[in-house]
Amino acid sequence: EIQIGRDTVTLRRSENGWVFADEIASPFDQSTPRNAIHAFVRAVEGSRWDVLLRFAPAAEAANVDATALRERWSTPEKRAELARLAGALRMAWDSPIEQNGDEASMAYAGQLRVSLIREAGVWKIADPD
Repeated sequence: EIQIGRDTVTLRRSENGWVFADEIASPFDQSTPRNAIHAFVRAVEGSRWDVLLRFAPAAEAANVDATALRERWSTPEKRAELARLAGALRMAWDSPIEQNGDEASMAYAGQLRVSLIREAGVWKIADPD
């Protein structure tokens, strides 16, 4: 195993040398609820405002762009709030996810729950807490 950023990747030896044991997905994959949560955390930690818009349900994303999102969340207080959110979600990486059709949720940090919805085949963060 090797560490890439905050993620761990498993390698295996093949006849051609070292290869990834698992296929490497997009760092912002939204194909499953868990992938979407992981990708959301990466986007928050990387201040990827353009990517964070992809996690907003369509009705919410229609009213904001990446510049407005960055301005809204770039104050020291809001950055600290986002850092706490990302850290708490990261600590709950392997927590069970409840899925019912196009809705999913995961409990974390005691009483908090991240809610997701599937829109157009991808998972979005309906409510991070």
